This record gives sequence, C-alpha cells and structure tokens, in this order.
Amino acid sequence: MEGINPLKKKSLALESAIKKAFAEAKIENFKFFRSYIQPDNLENRINNAGSNKENKFPFVIIRPIKSVQKSKSGVTSKIATFLIRLGTENKDYENGFFEIAGIAEYLVAYFTKHSSAIERKDGFSYSIDLETIEAYLNEEMTGGDFWIYDILLQLNIPTVPHTAYIEENKREVSNEKEEKWQD
Repeated sequence: MEGINPLKKKSLALESAIKKAFAEAKIENFKFFRSYIQPDNLENRINNAGSNKENKFPFVIIRPIKSVQKSKSGVTSKIATFLIRLGTENKDYENGFFEIAGIAEYLVAYFTKHSSAIERKDGFSYSIDLETIEAYLNEEMTGGDFWIYDILLQLNIPTVPHTAYIEENKREVSNEKEEKWQD
C-alpha cells in the first residue's frame, strides 16, 4: 500500500517543512529519520551500552504516533498526532537546555505561521491544529550531554475509502487519482 499512505505523505511533508525552516534559520547538520533511529548493529549497541557512542546527534525524528477518526452527520474526519523529536549534544547544561528549547520553540513558531501548506504551492501539504501543539523537554531520554525535546502536532489527514487500499494492492494508482484522495 505504498501509493495510498496518508501518514507517510504527511511525515514527508513535515520533514520538508522542517528542512525549509532550518534552512531559513541557518540550523545545520541535523540528521533526519522517519519512524525510529536504527542502530547499525543492535546486539553490539546493547552489549556496549554507555561506551559505544554512535554519533547520530543532532537529529530529528518524525513519526505518527496516533490517529483518531470521527464521524458526525455522515462526515468523517481523521486527525493524526505526529511526534517530532529533536536531539542535540551539548556538554554545558544551561546552554544545552536553552539550545534545544530554542530550536523547538522556533519550530513551533514556524508551524504557527505556516499552519497549513498546499502541495502545489509549497511543495508539501499539511494542516495543523494550532490549539493542540505541545513542546516539552523529554526528561526520561535527556541525560549527560544529550538533550531530547519533543513536539506533538495534530494534523488533519484525509480519510481514504477502504476500497482505495484494496484497489491500490491490485494495480498502480496514478498520481492524479492519489491527489484527489489527498484533497
């Protein structure tokens, strides 16, 4: 079901938007991951936890963590919550915290200003619910020189009829048809 996947399309759209925001602010060297960071050798990483420093910092992880579908008076809407996880490395505690918090707040401001984008105009497409944006230090994952900050965004995503998923498995769907489903 590669062609009809609203969650993947929105993940890609958010990644494009974040890259654009970072370019405008001259924030550089971030590595982007969709879903999870995959260790090169999981067994080696577990055996050498703490001593094996895989340098994946600074990074941005983008993934959908929840979707909710509601139907009222025959109209169905779907909202997906996306996690944007930022990670940096900074030995100075005060500077480390304010560096990661500043980047996160910049992204929140960017998404507030650009809460919806049209694919044909901006190259990516999304619609963010501004009343539900959350940004916070992930204290459970922050430690030592490593700072993790999470942003939660709720995006309106299209509802796709189940027959579209079935048809997609049987034959390729043109980009034109897919765009109609995304509108």
